[in-house]
Amino acid sequence: MKKTNRIFLAASILCSLVFTSCFDPIFATIRKDVAPEKATVSGNIASIARFTAGGEEYLFLAANDGLRYKNIKSESHGAWGVYAIPGFTYHAYDYDSSTHKGSQILNVASDATNLYVFCADYEDVTEGSTNPYSISIWTSALTATNGGLSGSWSKVSLPGDLFTFYTDSNGYISSAFSVFKTNSPMTAHRSVYVRKGSYSLKKADGSIFTPEYYELKAGKCEKIATPAAFDAKKGESKDINSVVYFGGNPIYLSAKTASTNETYDKEATYFYYANGSTLNYCNSTVLSDTKSAFDAGGVISAIMTTSDSIIIGRGDWDSSSATGGLVRAVLDSTGKPAGSLSSFSTNASYQINSNYYILTLLNANPEKSELDASLYAAISFPGTGASSNVAFESIGLWSYYKGRGNWNRE
Repeated sequence: MKKTNRIFLAASILCSLVFTSCFDPIFATIRKDVAPEKATVSGNIASIARFTAGGEEYLFLAANDGLRYKNIKSESHGAWGVYAIPGFTYHAYDYDSSTHKGSQILNVASDATNLYVFCADYEDVTEGSTNPYSISIWTSALTATNGGLSGSWSKVSLPGDLFTFYTDSNGYISSAFSVFKTNSPMTAHRSVYVRKGSYSLKKADGSIFTPEYYELKAGKCEKIATPAAFDAKKGESKDINSVVYFGGNPIYLSAKTASTNETYDKEATYFYYANGSTLNYCNSTVLSDTKSAFDAGGVISAIMTTSDSIIIGRGDWDSSSATGGLVRAVLDSTGKPAGSLSSFSTNASYQINSNYYILTLLNANPEKSELDASLYAAISFPGTGASSNVAFESIGLWSYYKGRGNWNRE
């Protein structure tokens, strides 16, 4: 993100000759300032979905050029392909007719059999004002063929009012729904849910918009009983915002983000969830067994684990001045996190500084150590970025590969 210019380099060398104490930190910083890779996956990426086809593991996300994917075994820059959905038209604005055509892909998720693509259609409300008016879900049980992926696609049949919008007190259009998923490494543990409504929202008549819950399963959308939030007090009603698979069942949480230390061949021994800026963890399905690990120094927005560390993404979209970036803590051999943060040995916190908010994190190889795994982080920032150390060209996907040895643009 930063480029070292000649003046700064010369000043650094001079400083090292006169004040020997400044030599190490300055040149350590220069070593972390690696040449940026060409951006190939850009945009506000809401999530990265695992999907299994023909025994092969793939990653899917929504970014520039639409639906992007790669084989999880690919551990190099520039490997993300573009998947063309048959019969699907990507969003474009026709200036001649002043109309929107096609749909924008917002999010991607998967269960044990199907991939789901969440799409929005738009309309102009007034001159210069565009709002979403319809959400649809496309799905396919993709199969692997000759090194590629193929399959028929269809729209999921949905309740007519599942995806609704409302105008908030500031006049902005907001969604009255939420999508959450386990995204587990083990295929059989993957599930996707949609929440309609919220205890914090009121309908036009003043009544509470009581939440309803639906599960996407094998290409269908079915209503389920309202689940209880694991992290809610007795008698307390809370919206479900995240879910993990643990102890043989899904654990529903009001926390904005949650994860486990499950790998592709080992069940989870711990699950972790955010409570504002505090990381909580638990090794049972009993709330009283939950413990607080540490304060991450900012609202926790994403979590991923490796065999020896837990990496935390920070960011609060309700605030334009919140602390973002990445931090980490050590995990012991059982998956228990340390009680305090530790510094990265890589350039993670330098490349993805605290002015960037983390949208999602994913470890392609959760059984491997932090330095041996393939790690992904989707980043963005609020506002115009005019007063922050950020750049629009940095919005998108970043990655760490063992072969490259540093965090860089994907």
